[in-house]
Amino acid sequence: MRVLIVFSLLLSACAATDATVQQVCEDNGGVYHEERQECFGADSVGADSFDAEPTATATPEPTPRATERPTPRPTPRPTPEPTLRATPEPTPTVEPTPELTLAQRNAISKALDYLDFTSFSRPGLVDQLEFEGFSTADATFAVDSLDVDWFEQAALKAAEYLDFSSFSRQGLIDQLVFEGFTLDEAVFGVTEVGY
Repeated sequence: MRVLIVFSLLLSACAATDATVQQVCEDNGGVYHEERQECFGADSVGADSFDAEPTATATPEPTPRATERPTPRPTPRPTPEPTLRATPEPTPTVEPTPELTLAQRNAISKALDYLDFTSFSRPGLVDQLEFEGFSTADATFAVDSLDVDWFEQAALKAAEYLDFSSFSRQGLIDQLVFEGFTLDEAVFGVTEVGY
């Protein structure tokens, strides 16, 4: 799955190179969506890999064993106190992300355009991209690379239906399921609009 470039990393990259966020995104093989100000499908490193502070862990030193001496009463040695050793800071690794094909970039861009226009279920958006002429693989890749809350999309679609027609609760759930939403998404969407 593609990971969105962390906005702070983009800003620091822009400051270092005097480039725009869009240029950095595209230079890293991504698709920049201006309205959302997000980059999709580019190489990235998660923010949490840089936020981690080195932690100290208690690693007890091995307790020296008292050696047996020929004397009848061995003298016990004091046990040393455990010492804290700093864990070395992990080196962030970047897994190479394959460069997006032109079809994948265009499918992502078209999917974002559709989501800006109206709400979709996941299968509905894949079908719409296929209708536009994208292959099933490119359409599925594009939809899966986006960070979409399908429950929110179901609520938006339920509201759209109620704006132009009247539905019973069950009728609206059935319509949302027909549109490609899961039953859980449909029930959530109908509940969100007040049913």
